[in-house]
Amino acid sequence: METEPLQTMDEKELRQALRVEVYRRLLSSYFVSTLAVAGLVLLPSVLAHARRGWEPPMDLPILVFVALFGTMGAFFSALMRLYRLEGLSRALTSEDLRRLRSPYLVLYSLIPPIAGVIGALVLYLAVAAGIVSGAAFQTFACVAPREACDGFAGFLSYAPATAQDYAKSLVWGFIAGFAERFVPDALRRMARRDDD
Repeated sequence: METEPLQTMDEKELRQALRVEVYRRLLSSYFVSTLAVAGLVLLPSVLAHARRGWEPPMDLPILVFVALFGTMGAFFSALMRLYRLEGLSRALTSEDLRRLRSPYLVLYSLIPPIAGVIGALVLYLAVAAGIVSGAAFQTFACVAPREACDGFAGFLSYAPATAQDYAKSLVWGFIAGFAERFVPDALRRMARRDDD
């Protein structure tokens, strides 16, 4: 199907063509940015296992998976926003289209997955620290000998206590990435509560 030159399109057709182009560019940029952030999250663990020779068990830290699920949650949220085309009409000016060809689009597309990783990790740490608790949240247990469970280095010896707690960790990581305001709003409420 050949595309009409922009000069011969009426305003409605031009706006539709621009909408499709903006949608295409944002979608591909979100996808590439999410893959890049996921790769950066996985890279240190993969390199560590490669150095050890890839011998089983391939025990990647739960934090890696929590961060990946935060990235996936943020990507899913961005896709839902893009699917509904929220605010896309603002992106239809020629000035914004010029920006879509610049590094601005890359930076804009990196924000959701990076925010998803940060939100997921902060929520995981808040639950591990006991700041956030309840039946819906995971519980933790030390997986090392008892003397190795104390101090800052001992923190790394803690993991979700059961398979169900591992699943809760991943679900909350996804939620923290998907609902990008969830973690910042919760932190703000905690800070206000501490100020009182």
